[in-house]
Amino acid sequence: MTNRPTDPIRLHAAARPDHAAIVDLERGITLGYAALHRRIAQAVAVLAAEAIGVGDRVAVLARNRADYVVLHMACARLGAILVALNWRLTPAELVPLIADSEPALIIGDASIALLPDAVAAAHSLIDFDSFAARIDGATPDDRQGSDEDLPSLMLFTSGTSGQPKGALLSEKNLFLSSASFVMMTGVSIDSVFLCDSPLFHVLGLVTNVRAPLMVGGTVLISGGFDPATTLTRLSDPALRVSHYTCVPQMAEMLRRQPGFDPQKLKGLGVVTGGAPNPPPKIREWLADGIPLGNGYGMTETGSLCGMPLNIALIEQRIESAGPVTPVVELRIADAADQPMPPGAHGEIQIKGASLFSGYWRRPDANASAFSPDGFFRTGDVGRLDEAGYLYIALLAFPGLSEAAVVGVADPQWGEVGAAAVVLRDGVSATEADLHAHCAGLLARYKIPKRIAFMAHLPRNGAGKVLKADLRHHFMGG
Repeated sequence: MTNRPTDPIRLHAAARPDHAAIVDLERGITLGYAALHRRIAQAVAVLAAEAIGVGDRVAVLARNRADYVVLHMACARLGAILVALNWRLTPAELVPLIADSEPALIIGDASIALLPDAVAAAHSLIDFDSFAARIDGATPDDRQGSDEDLPSLMLFTSGTSGQPKGALLSEKNLFLSSASFVMMTGVSIDSVFLCDSPLFHVLGLVTNVRAPLMVGGTVLISGGFDPATTLTRLSDPALRVSHYTCVPQMAEMLRRQPGFDPQKLKGLGVVTGGAPNPPPKIREWLADGIPLGNGYGMTETGSLCGMPLNIALIEQRIESAGPVTPVVELRIADAADQPMPPGAHGEIQIKGASLFSGYWRRPDANASAFSPDGFFRTGDVGRLDEAGYLYIALLAFPGLSEAAVVGVADPQWGEVGAAAVVLRDGVSATEADLHAHCAGLLARYKIPKRIAFMAHLPRNGAGKVLKADLRHHFMGG
């Protein structure tokens, strides 16, 4: 027996048909829930005419637009998998991802013209504007989908630790991950999200889109992040933006814009993810009366924690990533995958129905990613306090702005931990200071054996630390 898929759009189309669901800011298009439901059904008809069915992959290589979301929802109703490709990658980097996912279709904007001739010869490439025109004229196919446990989305990991892996997310995974964010940040029918995070990233297509659409809110789709444009939109009383989710670097760029005026941002709540936001940066927003808190999640897990958008609570636990959502079980584990008590530092491990279905065609990676009792190994070190709030370990050191730990080859031990750290302006510290700090928090074998002080951490366009670059640095490259 299969489980019918979770489809909030169908519900909201009946309950609030004219309420704005998606606004495409670049194209001046607004879709109410009834119109969005119909357009998804039209996209289903177009994909079905291309013989797309259960398990088939439809790759998208395009910047943010409303029909990107429509296409994802249509794939879900067909039991197909949308493969979200990162348009920031070079053609040489995209080729192995396309070969790995073997899409039946590749739909894209101008980016697809840059793909090698061999890719074009082996796959059906369709221009997004042409595809959108076909949707306009299609007769709706109002099928309900087949099974909530079927994957409907493949998001590639950032590749910070090596070759990107395709993480498979089912409709159940996505629904529960969205529910986590809704509960943590008070999302409602009146919420308005500005989404300028790329839709090929979990922060874009899941957090910024699926969460508000789940409860009948509104998503403003921006073509991408531009500090001046984003600040103007966040400050526009006509847009009424209530939620903005981004990486810390984006939040910092907004604050440094010449037109930054906190009085125009009243009613806005900001959640930063992808990396911990240092407490001094958070305090700047709180002092302006704007709640900004850390969140924690991954491509494989969706939203796990997030500070409630309450200034007093954020001030009380400014270094925390927030309380653990009830849809997952989170534990701090030792090297033997055994749970540790509150206050102890260890690996953050996750179990629950919001977790991804597994890595596409990576049985070895799937086997190593989970403990024997089914917990996903995040590779991050943290602790839980008595109230269930999560803290990421290394950033507790006073004066530390950023940090990342990677494993590097060692002739004696095979592999040891190496930490790259960035100090705040005006702060000085030595390797001995960091070792002493870690000694009070971590078991001896977990303390980084090597520490490098850097001006900034290497990051990709989504704000993720490029761990492969850090390993290259530590190995003398």
